[in-house]
Amino acid sequence: MAASERYRKLSGEIDQLEPLEKGIILLLYAPGALGKYGEPVTGKTRLVKMLFLMGKEVDVNNLVDSKMFLPYKYGPYNEQIDGAIEELEGNELVSRTGSPQRFELTLEGAKLAKQVWASLSEAQKQRLFLLKKQYSRMPLSQVLSYVYNKYPEYTVASEIRDEIFDA
Repeated sequence: MAASERYRKLSGEIDQLEPLEKGIILLLYAPGALGKYGEPVTGKTRLVKMLFLMGKEVDVNNLVDSKMFLPYKYGPYNEQIDGAIEELEGNELVSRTGSPQRFELTLEGAKLAKQVWASLSEAQKQRLFLLKKQYSRMPLSQVLSYVYNKYPEYTVASEIRDEIFDA
């Protein structure tokens, strides 16, 4: 099946998305600091750390598996995130613009994300809202400091470890 055929197929079917893809659109759909659904996330490092924290601290029905994250240059990283984002972009469910990169749902992506959101309990929705509200606007250095201090086992390969721990 050609990629463009898969993109068309996925554009309206939530069951065709991989768990990590669902986790990404769920994070992007959750209300953030302004309390509005679909608030974008700015910065790839921030997006990755927020997905890591979703897997560690918010039970989202195993959509984001924290065991898939490994220590890397800037702390916990999952190389599958890049492919998932590209797939979501190709399906026109997520857009990535600017520098630093800004990740947000398209209208079609929001429709699918709303279905995933509806599958969560009220407690899960609240925890995800609080995570996004806290970390989407916090300075990245503070996000990294929290992740590095709470999960030091993911910092062993970090190129910025000393900077974060000295801050």
